[in-house]
Amino acid sequence: MPEFFYRARNYSGRLLTGSINADNLNQAASHLRSRDLIVVHLEEVKQKKRIIPLILPRQRVNRRDLGVFCRQLSVMIQSGIPLMSALKVFEEQLDKKNLREAVTQLRQSMEAGESFSEAMEKHSSIFPFVLIKMVAAGEAGGVLDSVLEKMADYFEWEHNTKEKAKSSLLYPMVVLGVALLAVTFVVVFVLPIFERILNQMQIDLPLTTKLVLAVSNFTRQFWYLVLMGIAGIIFTVRYLLKTEKGRDLRDRWVLKIPLIGMLVSKIIISRFCRALSALLSGGVPILDALEVVKQTAGNRVFEKSISQVAQSLKEGEGMAEPLKASGVFPAMVVEMISVGEETGTVDLMLEKVGNFFDAEVEETAGRLSTLIEPVLIIILGIVIGLLLISILLPIFQVIGNIEGF
Repeated sequence: MPEFFYRARNYSGRLLTGSINADNLNQAASHLRSRDLIVVHLEEVKQKKRIIPLILPRQRVNRRDLGVFCRQLSVMIQSGIPLMSALKVFEEQLDKKNLREAVTQLRQSMEAGESFSEAMEKHSSIFPFVLIKMVAAGEAGGVLDSVLEKMADYFEWEHNTKEKAKSSLLYPMVVLGVALLAVTFVVVFVLPIFERILNQMQIDLPLTTKLVLAVSNFTRQFWYLVLMGIAGIIFTVRYLLKTEKGRDLRDRWVLKIPLIGMLVSKIIISRFCRALSALLSGGVPILDALEVVKQTAGNRVFEKSISQVAQSLKEGEGMAEPLKASGVFPAMVVEMISVGEETGTVDLMLEKVGNFFDAEVEETAGRLSTLIEPVLIIILGIVIGLLLISILLPIFQVIGNIEGF
């Protein structure tokens, strides 16, 4: 996602600078306006085109590290340690270089008179928007310690959910990688041996055998073209995913994949409920909270649905109906939010829905892992079996003809 450098003023007139990630210039400006900032200057950060970043991506702060940072900072504040002193301790203890440097600059900005949340906004590539908004609400309400504790729970949940999803796909991916290596070994090393044997026999080969041998010969002789083709496909896909239409197609397609789409949807819904619950309970206004959770969705289909909810609220309507009309939120979520709107407990209802979908995510991830493993093994067994049969079939025919004599 592109990065944009900005200079903006808040309503008190203070000039803020920093960077923000967004799909395009208009979206970056919209995100800044949603933070109650008046944009003075906004431009995309031009990054040098290199191959290395594709292999070694820029170091980022993961959710686990953010959770630890928030929890420890919360404990220090609860213990009566001043915020500036707590940040000084982090400067000396943090292992992550980019997080340590960001904390140093946070402290320096606060020494210059900025608030904690204003200082965080300069490092939006490090500190998520949801954390910045929650910190601002915590500062306004004098409950920064409890807000940081809630955010620690949220980031730890995000980290654990991501790890569960990754672990459910890890073994299938290992099986797929080993199988691809096995197919490559057969094509590059085994098939040439059988080809020499078949040529010595001087027999008429079946069409399937000719095709398999042709693929093997092409792969061995023009391996560089194969690698160039694979690289071309990768770069083309990456380019398409940088376009609006490409991202829309990807996000719609992902949700339609059997079981995988279900898992992705449940993770997004759980994240939506937990983030919105934390923001509302922290005192963030509902429209600001929806803007934040829209950015954390990670899927444009859900982002559009959340935008429709925000528009509905601006027109004086409720949340439940636009969620129902979107078609991506289950009826159970809609009903729980509807009850919450009637009773004034939307944040509590969202927390309960989030807990429910946590269990759903774990159950779906387990089903996915259980199903993918045998399916991959069967498919790859069929592929390797067809390769070997196409080569052994003419040999068996020759043996049968010899026995016929």
